[in-house]
Amino acid sequence: MIRCDLHHCRNCGNVFCGDCTTGRAGLPKYGIEKEVRVCDACLVELKVLSASGSNGAARREKPKFHSNTTTQQQQQREAERLRQKQYQKEAAAKAAKDKELRLKEEEDLQLALALSASEAESKQQIERQVSCGIFCILFISFFSCG
Repeated sequence: MIRCDLHHCRNCGNVFCGDCTTGRAGLPKYGIEKEVRVCDACLVELKVLSASGSNGAARREKPKFHSNTTTQQQQQREAERLRQKQYQKEAAAKAAKDKELRLKEEEDLQLALALSASEAESKQQIERQVSCGIFCILFISFFSCG
């Protein structure tokens, strides 16, 4: 299973994937001079503010919510991939079980046919022996009486 490291943007608080962005910036409006993790949207916004010469301190409203849809899409794709993998695994197991059942039924049928043929052959052999025995008795009694 693929593991995705999630991080919080230090500017807006939203969650983002560590693989999807490596944005780092200082946040002077919060008194943070050291570069910390920020999402791509905040990184762009902070670069625009720093390019315009503002330190962002005048800005008081919280940035608009910008979810990391790529992370959500990746999670959805991963969940779908896992569902498909599980379905394929179950389908393969069912197919193998069905095949094994068909083979067993075929073996049982072949055994029943072989036993039936053997039984029929035994009956014919007994009938021949009985017929031969009766014929021999009649033959002997016919020639011994006369």
